[in-house]
Amino acid sequence: MKNNKNLIRKFKKIGLLKIEKLLTENNAINLKEKLIKIYFKNIKKNLSDKNAIKQVDINNEAQAVHNLHNKNIEFVKLMSNYNVVKIVENLLKESTYKKSEDIICQKSFARNPSFSKKKQPLHTDSRFISSSKPLTINVFWLLDDFTKSNGALRFVPGSHKYLKFPKNNKKYADEKIVEGKRGDVVIFDGNVWHGNTAKIKNQDRWVIVFRFAPWFYRPSFQNEFNTPIKLFNEMSDKEKTLLGFRHIPPKNEFIRVGSRSKIIERPKNFKK
Repeated sequence: MKNNKNLIRKFKKIGLLKIEKLLTENNAINLKEKLIKIYFKNIKKNLSDKNAIKQVDINNEAQAVHNLHNKNIEFVKLMSNYNVVKIVENLLKESTYKKSEDIICQKSFARNPSFSKKKQPLHTDSRFISSSKPLTINVFWLLDDFTKSNGALRFVPGSHKYLKFPKNNKKYADEKIVEGKRGDVVIFDGNVWHGNTAKIKNQDRWVIVFRFAPWFYRPSFQNEFNTPIKLFNEMSDKEKTLLGFRHIPPKNEFIRVGSRSKIIERPKNFKK
């Protein structure tokens, strides 16, 4: 891997960087096979649960698996990859007081866009654009090759500095397509204008996504209620912190007044 300073310098300039071959081809294939099994298992579970909201395939836009941390410890280890997290934390902590606030994985999922899916409109993921420093950072682990014809990532270089949203249906001349090989990692600022190309070839394009943010960004799911204790016990303290177990809001002021806990809290409602 290149020197971190060079990678961070490139990231700050265009809002995105790619690291090649960070995952071996065999590891990428094995993770993809696990995800496909989980995906079809989730469909079966969703259809058989009378109380479930039928949203496994929202608008048939993609095959997707959410909350990777509670599926397999391998996904947790991927989330906490030292080289990637070091870059992400270095960048995100610039936006925090004394560059000292904890960083969490705000969301995790894997996705394979449906065949003939239309080009995704350019958008941002931070939801808030009044900062020249990153507020969220996306990490894409490519489990298949990314090509122009199978729904690869497209983005506008430097758009994280524009401090405005892209206009709907406008074509930007400086837009770029990020092609990559299975095992590559793409890291980009959540404020970068980005979307997918149209998927015009019926081939898989699985990607694992971890979205990181300072701890005070609201997590997408309540990890304290969806994490099996068996998996929790396999995690390092760093991984538990990344999943927000130091920052669970207290029930009331008699439990804790501060937003942050001095200890790592444990999952709730799970038996050992």
